[in-house]
Amino acid sequence: MFHLKIDAAAGARKVWLTSDLHLLHKSISGPERSTWKSGFRNFKDEYEMTEHILNNINKHVGHDDILINLGDFVFKNHKCIPEMRGRIVCQEVHHIIGNHDTKIEQYADKFSSMSDIMALNYHGNMFILCHYAMRVWHHMSKGVYHAYGHSHDSIDRHPNQPWGKSMDVGIDSAYRILGEYRPFDIKEVIKILSKRAEDPSSTIEEGL
Repeated sequence: MFHLKIDAAAGARKVWLTSDLHLLHKSISGPERSTWKSGFRNFKDEYEMTEHILNNINKHVGHDDILINLGDFVFKNHKCIPEMRGRIVCQEVHHIIGNHDTKIEQYADKFSSMSDIMALNYHGNMFILCHYAMRVWHHMSKGVYHAYGHSHDSIDRHPNQPWGKSMDVGIDSAYRILGEYRPFDIKEVIKILSKRAEDPSSTIEEGL
């Protein structure tokens, strides 16, 4: 587990969370290119999608900000990782490994950190970050938040599930919530999660 602490020493730097960019992924890009029946985005092709996502990242995330990607940076074609990373102007990009991040460890030098799970302390707001959604996580009964990806908004948009103080921060969730394929400002995430009720199962941890 990688630990990252962001406090007053970071100054005015913003922190952004995202996941599941799937850069250059043909089938997720849109109906004209997809072999799927559903679950795709609304772009002409994978190249238009990739341009749009990268442009949106650079529009919102500054050179000196901190960007944390919770997995699936590109889709299988690992040789394009250096080029795609190089097109993001933000200098501090942390990566949490997802299921489609084939051979991404070869490019660890392109990222500020690379891990399976991250424990993030953002000005006293504690997070457990992972590509996959956790049903329970460390200190969830003590107010620790959980952010994940992988599900492409299929979990978080479900109206009847008590998922507690956790959410999908992938760009498909951002499109539904914010109207754009872009990263979440961590303050947006805290605002959403602070209003969510604790999952009843979080009390189990207190006795462990």
